[in-house]
Amino acid sequence: MKTNLDITELLEHFRDDQDVMPSTRSQYYNIIRLFFAFVESQSWNWQTIGVSHIIKYKDYLYETGKTIRTIRLYVTIIKIFWKWLHTNGIDNNIAESLKLPPKENSFSKKALSF
Repeated sequence: MKTNLDITELLEHFRDDQDVMPSTRSQYYNIIRLFFAFVESQSWNWQTIGVSHIIKYKDYLYETGKTIRTIRLYVTIIKIFWKWLHTNGIDNNIAESLKLPPKENSFSKKALSF
């Protein structure tokens, strides 16, 4: 990564650059912070993250019982973050090739009853 910012400053810039509703912006920020908390817990250098690290995080999400819907959301935010890094000339878009888990074929809510 080509930046002199520390990870907190970088994530704040990412958050502030998102042209979405404030609640969505906050959600993006919290989810990407969870990813970097995992990175830190693994003693990985955040400036040298590769696709294999993100895949290990995705595996961790499965192992800890996260739903497919949650994993799709988390991976999507990671992909958005790396696209933002690439757009701003900070890093290559390493997450571009990441695959999302297949969508669930069930409804998240029950049908209305009368």
